[in-house]
Amino acid sequence: MARAPSLDHLLQEAVGLHKAQQFVAAEKIYDRILGIDRINPDALNLKGMIAFQQGRLTDAVALFDRALAALPSFADAHVNRGNALTALGHNEDAISAYEQALALRPDNLGASGAISPLLAARGEFKKAAAHLRRVIDAAPLWTDQQRAEMMSNLGDYLRQDEQHDEAIKVHRQALALWPSERIIAFNLAVALQNAGMLSEAEQHYLGLTRTHPDFVRAFVNLAMVYRDQGRTDECITLLEETLLQHPNVYQSYANLGAAFSDKGWPITGMLLHAHAMSLKGTDSPTRLDGGCALLSIGQFENWDKYQYRFDVPLERNVARPTPPPVWQGENLAGKRVLIWTEQGIGDEILHASMIPDILARHVTYIIECSDRLVPIFARSFPQATVVERTAPHVAATPAQGLDWQIPLGNLGRHFRTSYDKFPRHQGYLKADPVKVAAIRRRYEQQAGGRRIVGVSWRSKSEFISANKSAQLINFAPILKSPDVLFVNLQYGDCTAELANVRKRLKIDIFEDPAIDPLKDMDSSFAQVAAMDLVVTTSNTTAHVAGSLGVPVWVVLPPLKGALWYWFIRRTDSPWYPSATLFRARRSITAASWDEEVMPRLADAFSQWAMRRLEAGKS
Repeated sequence: MARAPSLDHLLQEAVGLHKAQQFVAAEKIYDRILGIDRINPDALNLKGMIAFQQGRLTDAVALFDRALAALPSFADAHVNRGNALTALGHNEDAISAYEQALALRPDNLGASGAISPLLAARGEFKKAAAHLRRVIDAAPLWTDQQRAEMMSNLGDYLRQDEQHDEAIKVHRQALALWPSERIIAFNLAVALQNAGMLSEAEQHYLGLTRTHPDFVRAFVNLAMVYRDQGRTDECITLLEETLLQHPNVYQSYANLGAAFSDKGWPITGMLLHAHAMSLKGTDSPTRLDGGCALLSIGQFENWDKYQYRFDVPLERNVARPTPPPVWQGENLAGKRVLIWTEQGIGDEILHASMIPDILARHVTYIIECSDRLVPIFARSFPQATVVERTAPHVAATPAQGLDWQIPLGNLGRHFRTSYDKFPRHQGYLKADPVKVAAIRRRYEQQAGGRRIVGVSWRSKSEFISANKSAQLINFAPILKSPDVLFVNLQYGDCTAELANVRKRLKIDIFEDPAIDPLKDMDSSFAQVAAMDLVVTTSNTTAHVAGSLGVPVWVVLPPLKGALWYWFIRRTDSPWYPSATLFRARRSITAASWDEEVMPRLADAFSQWAMRRLEAGKS
C-alpha cells in the first residue's frame, strides 16, 4: 500500500507548479495541505501569493493574516502582506507590516526596499534614505544601471531631507555608473539647484536640453534657475519657447505666472496661474501660489486658497488630524478651543497678530506654539493656556475635551478680510520688561550717548533665503553714519561678515555674547525691544520688531523673495504699523538687489538721524 505523501512533499510539488505559474494546480495542492493542517503557515502564505499575483488583493491580505495568526514570526508573510496592502493603497498599514518584518529580520532587503517609497510619500525622507541605503550596502548582484537607479533614488531622499552635500555626492556616483540616463542627470541637477549651486545646476540642465530636446522638465527647471538668479527676462523667454513646443504643460504656465509676478505684474501672473490650474486643477502648489498672489494685491476674499498650504508636501505645513473639527466660524460660546501655530517662527509671529481678535470671544483657549515662543506668548496672551509643540503635525494637546481646533493662519479668512480690518496696534507681543531695561542700560553705557540701531541682513528660510538675504557690507552707507551704535541682531554664525566690515569699513558692530536668538528667543525679543530702530531684511528679526511695535525698516528684494504678506508696492505694512518698507525696484543684474536699494535707505537713515539729533538738542 502506497504511503500518502508528506506535507513537505506536497508543499514542494505545489511550489514547483507555482513557480511555473500553474496557479490553479498549485492552489489545489495548497488547499489539500490546508485540509490536513488548516493553519499551515506556508500553505496560507503561498496561497496568498497566488491571490496577490492574480490581483485578488483583499483575499491575499486575508490569507496573509491567517498565516501570521498561525506564525507571528513569519517575516516573509509580513513582507507579502505589506506588498498587498501597498497595492490596495493602504500605505500606513503597509509600513507597519514592513516594520514588523524588519523587527524580525533586520537583514530583510525586501522590506527595506519596499518601505522606502512609502516613508518618502509620508515625508519621512531620513528614514526612507536609511532603509534604501541598507539595501544598496547589502550589494546584491546588480548591474551598474540597477545600482545607479537605486542610488539616484537614495540621492533624492537625501535631497528632500535637506542633506544637500550627501545628496549631491550620491547623485554624482549614480551618474558615473550610468552617464547616459537622463533622469539620473536630471536628479543631480535638481540636487544642485536645491543646494543653491545654481551655476552648476544650470550647466547640467543646459546639457540635458541639448541632448534631450523633448525633455520638458529640464527646460522648466532651467527657467527656474534663471528666476532664482534674478534673470527674470531669460526665465520668461525660455518658458514661452517651451510652451510653443509643448503648449499644455501646466508647470510651464505656473512658473511663467510666478516670473511675471516677480516683475511686478501680479495680474498677468494670476491669469497664468488660473490657466495652469485649468490644466491640472488638483495641483495644490499652483493653487497656493495663485491664492497668495491674489492676497498680495489685497484680494482678501481669496483667503480660502491659503488652505492649500496644507496640501503642499512640506514638513512645516502639515494639517492636524481630526477630531476636534477645524473651526469655520461657528459660535464658540462655552467651548474649549485649540489654536496651533504653523510654518516658520516668522509666520508664527506674524499670524499671532490675529490672536487678540479671537481671544476677544471669551472662551477657553489653548495655544500651541514653538518652544522658543512659549514665554513670549504666555506673557502676551495671559487669558490663554500656552503650551509647547515640537512639530506642526504632532499635537501636544489631547483631542479629548476640545471642541474646535484652529490653525493660526486660518484666522485671516475671519479677521483680515480688508485692509481696514488690520488694527493700528502698538505691538501685540510683549518682551520681558526687566530684561529690556537691563539690556537698554548696558547698551546705553556702550553707546555713550549715541543712538542704538539693530541690524540684521540674512534669512534662513528653507526655500528662498538667497532671494531675501543681503550682504552686510552693502549696508556701508548707513553703517558709516556717526553718532550711532550698531548692534548685531543677526541670528546664526556671522563672524566672518562682522570681521569683513571691521576690516573694510573700520567699524565695529556691537555683538552681545549673552544673547543667542536661536536658543533664547525671550532674550532676543528683549534685545529688539531695547533698540531705537531696527534695520533688517525680511526675516524673523523683522517680525519680532513689528510685533513689538519697535520702529523697523524692512529691506525687500524685487518680488521674488518679497513674500505675499508684504503686499505689492506698499511702503507700509498693514500687519506692522511700526514698519517702513524699502523695496528694490528691479531684478538682480550685475549689481545685487540690496545695492540698488541702499542709496534710498541711506538717505532716509540720514534724515532719521538728523531728526533724532535735533530732538535731543531741544
